[in-house]
Amino acid sequence: MDRFQTAKDIFAKVFYLERLWNSRGDKWFAGDGLTTKQWFLLVMVGSKFEKPPALKEVARAMKTSHQNVKSIALKLQKNGFVELLADYNDRRVTRIKLRDNVEGYFKARSAEIEKYILALFEEVDTADLELTNRLIDRLIDNAEREEK
Repeated sequence: MDRFQTAKDIFAKVFYLERLWNSRGDKWFAGDGLTTKQWFLLVMVGSKFEKPPALKEVARAMKTSHQNVKSIALKLQKNGFVELLADYNDRRVTRIKLRDNVEGYFKARSAEIEKYILALFEEVDTADLELTNRLIDRLIDNAEREEK
């Protein structure tokens, strides 16, 4: 197979894999009242920011639109996972603050979440997993360079 065909196959398979994992995640997280995208937003806010970020900052970090983040955050607020707060200095800016129960949720569910994530890779040995991680890092670096 030539380089272009291989690259095209990988390109298509990454999108397909995202759809599979999103669907599987939605089913798995449904018992917690979450979708995969809502879980991802909670992880991003909890791990990438030291203080409550603005919707725009989260949108940038998640590579999605401000409107999409707002929609996800509103659902999370309704379900008691986050608070949406007006910025103290600029009332036009909305910040996302994780509620205290989110840390408890992740602590209580950490073993199950670890088991779920590892199950996604159960047929992949450690060496292939590490190689895949390095390859994905390179692909992300390349995509981010192209985006600038």
